[in-house]
Amino acid sequence: MGPHLSSGWDFVKARNNGSLRIVDIETTDLLRLTRFPATEPYWGKGKAYRFDDPAQVFGVTYAAFTIDVAFSETILHQKGCFIDNQWMINESNVMERSVVTYTRPGNQSLKIAELTGKSLKAIGLNNDICSSDDYTTSMAISSALHAQLHDVDGILYVSRQMNTDLAVALFERSNVQVDGNATKFIDHADFDALLKSFNVTILPSGKAP
Repeated sequence: MGPHLSSGWDFVKARNNGSLRIVDIETTDLLRLTRFPATEPYWGKGKAYRFDDPAQVFGVTYAAFTIDVAFSETILHQKGCFIDNQWMINESNVMERSVVTYTRPGNQSLKIAELTGKSLKAIGLNNDICSSDDYTTSMAISSALHAQLHDVDGILYVSRQMNTDLAVALFERSNVQVDGNATKFIDHADFDALLKSFNVTILPSGKAP
């Protein structure tokens, strides 16, 4: 995957010399499509996703800035089937999802390590960390950032499923909370436009291939 990571990877030095950019984002700008709104935020420790902790000590949750990215990274990616020049999705996979947004009492600004563009290349990495099916390096980077930069709340990266936009992996220590009540995905203002723009057909449950 390019860079040779080791226990000596120095993100503190990279931050101090400007190679690694830490950006501020607003907690309230983030959203997530979830099956279990009552238990959000979900802090995954299963070593199953791209920036999870390989030691399974701290949790990570994944969020987006737009419903397009959230839809692409969850339902479309995990449950969609592309046949006859269109995406087909079982109705049940849509009905079970809700949109949640986040807040953080006391300080809405999150400090996020930017692993995109020039900032990514300047620290010896490339977008393999966001596109590879092998999560070894991306998990190692997440672990190192978490251990070395104690005030950093997560990672900003390019969405693999919608590569014109960005997503965020939030560390458990960010202490974000759900902001208000969840909205059923089918009730979201952009739901119909979303299906049209992504060329999606919703089929009765059990009818999608």
